[in-house]
Amino acid sequence: MASINIPEFCYPGSQQIVLHDVCIEFEPGDAVLLHGDNASGKSTFGRLLCGLLRPQFGNVLVDGKEIWRLRGRKRVRMAYYLDQEYLLSFYHSTIGGELFHAMHLGGRKFDQSIWINEFSLPDNIDIKPLDLGSCAAWRLGLLCATFVSPKVLFIDELPSIQSASVVECLRKTVQQRKKAGEITVVSYQRPIILENIFTQEYMLVDGEVKK
Repeated sequence: MASINIPEFCYPGSQQIVLHDVCIEFEPGDAVLLHGDNASGKSTFGRLLCGLLRPQFGNVLVDGKEIWRLRGRKRVRMAYYLDQEYLLSFYHSTIGGELFHAMHLGGRKFDQSIWINEFSLPDNIDIKPLDLGSCAAWRLGLLCATFVSPKVLFIDELPSIQSASVVECLRKTVQQRKKAGEITVVSYQRPIILENIFTQEYMLVDGEVKK
């Protein structure tokens, strides 16, 4: 279970209110769609939910723990933030390096060749992530998140090109996480039509969450 209860949030040094009156509880297996315009607060919401930002007021809990207090592997296993700037999120020079790092974080072993095929990635894991196209790089980021298997996964935006492979990878990931009782939150600028996938849907308007 996870919850986010933020009466008000401003970035340090700013008086501009980015989020206010945010109060949501997530149950195990929830798949949530969060949509809203640019600058509506989606990324800030995700960073708070994943412990990358510390709330000045209120709290963000995952399994009863204040997520921002956790560090390193403990935090990532609890909550994983898949940045919309996913090409800048890769720390290793090859696809294989990224995948093995994610498996290490998740404490799991997988037959990566099967997963690479399912996520439509190149068989050659020595390719540099930065040499992939934007959709393939996003699929790699999603596969890494799947290997980590966090209790909460926040996917910050989808590629602007909604290819069939992007939609199918998202569907597979959400379905698998629902079965495992893990929480998935996907943010996007407009509603996504994926039948029988999302259990809840919210809209962010001027920093306020509306159902």
